[in-house]
Amino acid sequence: MKRFFQKLLHNCTGAVTVFVTLLLIPAVLVSGTGVDIARIYTARSVLQDGNQLAANSVLASYDALLQDLYGLYGVMKDDPEFARMADSYIQAAVLGKSPKDTGLGTFQLFYGSDLQSGDVVPADGMNLDNPQVLRRQIEEYAKFRAPVIIVQEILGRLDVFQSVQEDAKVIQDKLEVDQKVEQVEKIYRSIYDCIQKVNEAKGQEESAIASVNSYLDQIRQELQGMIDAREGYTAAFDAENENLANDYKKKFDGHKENIRHLIDGGTVYQGWVSGSDSSGSWKDGGWTSSYYENGLIRTIRNSSELLEDFIMNETVWKNDSLEELANLCERAQSQKEELETLVDNLEERLNSGKCSADLKNGIMVEKDKEGKTILEHYRELLQYDVDAMGKAVQSYNEPQIRQVISMLENLTYGGTSASGTSVDMSLESLKILDGQGYEIDLEVLNRTLTGEARIPDKLSYAATVSGYRLVLNSENEFRTFQDSRFQATQNETFYAVLEQFYRTGGDSGKKDNLESGLENILGSIQSKFTTFLEFDPLGATKYNNGAESAGYQGTDFGSAGDWGSEDGATEQAQDALNSNLFSRLSNLAGDAADKLLLLTYDTEMFSCYATNSGETEDEPLEENMNGIPLSVDVNYYFQSELEYLYNGDLTNARNNLKAVTSMIFLVRFVFNYIASFNIDEVNATVNMVKTSLSWAGPFAVVAGELVRLAMALGESVIDVSRLKDGDAVALYKTDGKIGEADSGGTWQFSLSGMINDVTGEVSEISDSSFNSDTNGDDDATPSLRYKDYLRLFLLLVDGDTLAQRTAKLIELNVTNKRNNFGDLGSRSEREEAMASAELFDLSNAVTGFSLTTTVDLRMLFLSMPFAQRGVNGVVPPGYLSLTATDYRGY
Repeated sequence: MKRFFQKLLHNCTGAVTVFVTLLLIPAVLVSGTGVDIARIYTARSVLQDGNQLAANSVLASYDALLQDLYGLYGVMKDDPEFARMADSYIQAAVLGKSPKDTGLGTFQLFYGSDLQSGDVVPADGMNLDNPQVLRRQIEEYAKFRAPVIIVQEILGRLDVFQSVQEDAKVIQDKLEVDQKVEQVEKIYRSIYDCIQKVNEAKGQEESAIASVNSYLDQIRQELQGMIDAREGYTAAFDAENENLANDYKKKFDGHKENIRHLIDGGTVYQGWVSGSDSSGSWKDGGWTSSYYENGLIRTIRNSSELLEDFIMNETVWKNDSLEELANLCERAQSQKEELETLVDNLEERLNSGKCSADLKNGIMVEKDKEGKTILEHYRELLQYDVDAMGKAVQSYNEPQIRQVISMLENLTYGGTSASGTSVDMSLESLKILDGQGYEIDLEVLNRTLTGEARIPDKLSYAATVSGYRLVLNSENEFRTFQDSRFQATQNETFYAVLEQFYRTGGDSGKKDNLESGLENILGSIQSKFTTFLEFDPLGATKYNNGAESAGYQGTDFGSAGDWGSEDGATEQAQDALNSNLFSRLSNLAGDAADKLLLLTYDTEMFSCYATNSGETEDEPLEENMNGIPLSVDVNYYFQSELEYLYNGDLTNARNNLKAVTSMIFLVRFVFNYIASFNIDEVNATVNMVKTSLSWAGPFAVVAGELVRLAMALGESVIDVSRLKDGDAVALYKTDGKIGEADSGGTWQFSLSGMINDVTGEVSEISDSSFNSDTNGDDDATPSLRYKDYLRLFLLLVDGDTLAQRTAKLIELNVTNKRNNFGDLGSRSEREEAMASAELFDLSNAVTGFSLTTTVDLRMLFLSMPFAQRGVNGVVPPGYLSLTATDYRGY
């Protein structure tokens, strides 16, 4: 047993070592792998923390000037220091101290590892050039600063525009009615003139009949002269007095020649003196005088042509024929029907309850001295069926005239002789009295003939007819327009109205003088307004590298057309009122919700034309919402930035200023037109004109309303001038004594003393008429300033469009400030410098990015040679790539 144990012990030598080795080898493998695994988790955590710190540090690298000026955050991706700074942040955050600075025996988590450069990738679309991104930052910036401004400066103004759309429509409808009444007045005047011409047909017919009868009487006298000459001839023949017989033969032939000339035209001789031998020798007889006649045929032809012209004048349209009268009446009826539709539309709109009460009262309620409202005067023109009048006159008189023409053209000479014999001769046969029965020696010839062989005495028959004359039957005579025959169509009543307008009490020249003078005043108002379209802001007026305007947002009201021409101002006012501007203004509250913060930011960050220049003590520099002074030092388009935000023309500041000014002018016109019905000065002038033209009935109303239009436009010019100067102008003007600043009224414009109510002449307007007596004082509330109107207009701009334009202004202004262009001496120098400068680009201002850091971590155990031999061909990695990605944004 002893030997057994000795042998056993001898044989177990080294077994413990083997045993321990067998235990340690797996332990080393497990522990080494465990250490590497632990290092992986630790390194990943450190890498993530370091990447987050680096990402946060990148956020802090925003553009300082951009933030100082406009409170916006953005990391400039084209900054050359940006990548180097990001790598430094990562190096420090991940690796900490450099390995060279680490003492011996210090554990190094990233020993032998390779830290790659961080990869900063801007997020797609996440830059300040993106309207949505920019709006979000602006809204974040403004949400704690804007509420008071929103309530005081914007929401408090919106309610006054609730009815502006309907008011504009009412004014547009009323101006259309006024213009249509003017058109009706012109066509009524043409009808009246045409009636006077057409009524002359009655006199023309009578004149034609009288002329023809005069010729017939003369022919009858000449025939009687031929009979007398024949009788004298027979007596001389019986007396065998050859000289006397020849003398009568000459007289006989002269009468016959006279008849031919009376018919065809020519010289007619008269005053026959018979031949005589009282002096001892025979002296032939002869005619003592003569005259020229146009002739019966020509008279008939001329009269027929003149009467034909009364039916239809085919050569010249002169408003002098029945057809033209009927056409005029038809056109008048059409115009009247159009007027009726317009008046109905106006009344319906006034009764809708949507327009201002002042407007409704002025048109439908307030009565003039005649006890009629404006609307009732309009309806005065709608009571006659003018078309029926014209057709009635034409349908009766046209056949009547044609009958007279036929009677003239078919005229024959004849009648009934004393013996009852009918004589009916054509004018052609009457000219040639050489046939049988017309001989001068007829009686001599008949002495040798008996019975049926005797020659009938046709000359006696023709000469002894019972005085045939043309006669117009009283039942078939021409009837004038106002004849009682047309009582059913009220021609007489309507004609009496026209007589009142244009003859009895009327002086059309007076009305023409008045309207012409008012057109001159309107032309002067337009000229004065256009002087306000010449702008000289302190900032730049152009940017040569700018994009063209996306579309003109304003109106050409006041600058287009010629207000000094007939209907020039009325037509342009109608066109301007017909735009969608006022419908959009009335819906401002609904459109404002999604862009109030952006709007507030813009109006508090940028300048407008009324922004103080800072050049005088009474105009100190204003500051933006961020506390930065508004001036050329920062603002490239100083005093025209908000105007650009509205109109969008980046190349030309004056275009933007013009657009806004025209818009304000149009809006002020609407409010002043409404207020004019409550202003004594306006109503007195309007009523004075109506009274001086009272004979013109409803047409006098239109002349008076033209005065109202002129005064509302003149007042609006004054308003524009004051608003540009920074004054607060009352939304609705109030009554007071014009010319006295302390009268309590806010209406300024007057035409007092400029209109002569006797002659209708209007004096020329002077520049002093556009002067304000407020001495720069603000009107009482509710009132708006120039900037208030801009706030409201900017609500009309789409939110994204407004953000895009805001971005353009920020780019210009940051460039301007960064390069100190504001220090340059003149505007042209600043414009040239900006045109050649590289523009600050908000698309490079990144607001969202990802930071990715990668480290190739060296395995402490698995990278050893024996581990790299692998097992069964499987080799563990010596390095493991660890990646951390973080996203950041403003």
